[in-house]
Amino acid sequence: MQKTTYSYTREHLSSILDQISNDAEIFCIHRKNGQEVIMLDKSDYTSLVETAYILRSPKNAKELFKALEESENNLGEKIDL
Repeated sequence: MQKTTYSYTREHLSSILDQISNDAEIFCIHRKNGQEVIMLDKSDYTSLVETAYILRSPKNAKELFKALEESENNLGEKIDL
């Protein structure tokens, strides 16, 4: 995560947006009032929201982690699409 100031972001907005879009970089922008704002690509945001939604349900989370473990241990059946 890149940390920067509001002023720097304003002066370099185009290049910062390029880094966010092209390199999946996340920027933390510090404002004078002490607040910080996170700027990230919409697809990364959508992925985070979907993951949080899935993990909200203990049953879904359990199934997801089970599938991940099976995948890491090469268990299950291979399906050619």
